[in-house]
Amino acid sequence: MRVVHLAERIVPFWPDSAAACAVAELPAGQQSVEDELIVVGAAPVNAVRDFSSPQQFARRLEPLVVEDGAGEYEAVVLESTLSGTAIRLFLLVIPPDRGIAGFGAAALGLLRSLPEPPELVHLHGETGVDLDAVREELDGPSLVQSVYDAAGSHGMAAAVQDADEVVTPCSDLAASSSPGEDSDLAEVLREHVHLRVVSHGIDLQKWNPSRDKVLAAGFDTESLDGKAECKKDLQVRAGLAPREDVALIAVWSAGGPQSGLGLVASHLEEILALDVQLVVLRAGSGDDAEALAALKGPQVWQTNVGNPTMVKRVLAGCDVVLLPDRAALLGQRALIAARYGLVPVARCINAYRDRLVEYDGLSNTGGAFLFDEPADEELMVALARMRRVFGSPEIWPPMVQANGAMDMGWSRTAAQLHDIYLKAVSK
Repeated sequence: MRVVHLAERIVPFWPDSAAACAVAELPAGQQSVEDELIVVGAAPVNAVRDFSSPQQFARRLEPLVVEDGAGEYEAVVLESTLSGTAIRLFLLVIPPDRGIAGFGAAALGLLRSLPEPPELVHLHGETGVDLDAVREELDGPSLVQSVYDAAGSHGMAAAVQDADEVVTPCSDLAASSSPGEDSDLAEVLREHVHLRVVSHGIDLQKWNPSRDKVLAAGFDTESLDGKAECKKDLQVRAGLAPREDVALIAVWSAGGPQSGLGLVASHLEEILALDVQLVVLRAGSGDDAEALAALKGPQVWQTNVGNPTMVKRVLAGCDVVLLPDRAALLGQRALIAARYGLVPVARCINAYRDRLVEYDGLSNTGGAFLFDEPADEELMVALARMRRVFGSPEIWPPMVQANGAMDMGWSRTAAQLHDIYLKAVSK
């Protein structure tokens, strides 16, 4: 089956906000799903000159010039073959003033230029692509639309209605949009569409503390001996008091308008009173400048999330991950943290609710502490609950092991997509 993925931001296959990392997650989730896979995404304006190819894409071809009727666009072109699947990646360089409309027009122009039309097009989020033109000019491929939140435009609502199949990583996406919400997409999701839930995973080779050479010691969630050494190493690097008994918390936020760092900063004194240390993984967003300025002190250290080596050291050394953001597309941060033996304290949003199990003190089951609204109150309740059981030999190791036993890879995703694609082309 010849499949094209269209994604202006290449979700769900990127771990960060850099096009150079965008496809690093892709092949593991797509092997054995298609015979030929084409991904069309957006790239920074300097990508043709400066783009650094991920390891999976050993062959970089000459840049391609794409016409859309209103102008020309260059595209980075990468090529590879994995598990019998021929993979090509086109990263379109879209001027900032063209935005989503420019991406949609350029993507359609690129699809027109393909030697053979695709049998199926999978659209991720809002792409700006004219679906009527796709069907008319490309011999009527089947359409699958992925939806990641209910706050979409009128165009996104129309795309959902036109698609043969609609998928989401969030089981209660439609229910999470309130009846009064002013969104065409929210109404369509509530009234017209049966959503198919497709879970997402992480690259288990990339995120593997047992083999990671940048760590002070290797470990896994079944044998945590090396994690204590990683904790001491991180505390020394961060200038924090090297204490084994203190709860070392990684505060991991994506930044931007949905950031929860302001919430954490507003309760900093109360949080530190729980006898914890904080390591803040900052994303460098201007929206968080005030919060980051407040998140300082002898029990707090900040580091840049753009440094992958340090991110791994932080995850390996910390005991807990605090996920405070008001929105998260895929919940991958929780999975990565669980892989590194951290217990999540997370805002109760779709991306985390579907994958994390709330700790139950009566049955001693579950491995996370979730907080809902009002977040100002619930955050401290969740942190206090975590602190009461932190370090307990009867409670803490089983929580870490339960989180580590989650199905985190992409194999389940691949199987789910394969089934959905077959149903879509059969319609």
